[in-house]
Amino acid sequence: MAVHAVKLSRDAELDIEEEVSDDLLAKIRSSLAKRATGYPARMLYDPEMPREVLRALKQKTGIDDEELVAGSRYHNFRDFFGFPSFGQAKLLNPAWPPLPHPTLPRTGSLLAAIGHATTCFTRPTRASTT
Repeated sequence: MAVHAVKLSRDAELDIEEEVSDDLLAKIRSSLAKRATGYPARMLYDPEMPREVLRALKQKTGIDDEELVAGSRYHNFRDFFGFPSFGQAKLLNPAWPPLPHPTLPRTGSLLAAIGHATTCFTRPTRASTT
């Protein structure tokens, strides 16, 4: 038995006229509802998937070769952000304390402090020891 990732994107056209009307929200809601049943527009697939399985998926979905995109093993990396711990603390990364910026104050208005001097913002992965 093998498992392979597939991500199917459907087309849901949304035509919005130049002028904004009161029923814009209704149009957006209607378009989003059509995504569940719209025409398949793109299919990401695992390149390790056997060709006969890919051929069967193409036949069932009506996807053409131009609409196929070889992806990777995983397509939704946001799934990893909420990975469950199953009640085991050893599966969680320890929380890191926030690192203070070397020139910005820890309290007060951040925008006011930036307005007084050129400030470099970085997102370090750990405290520098050099």
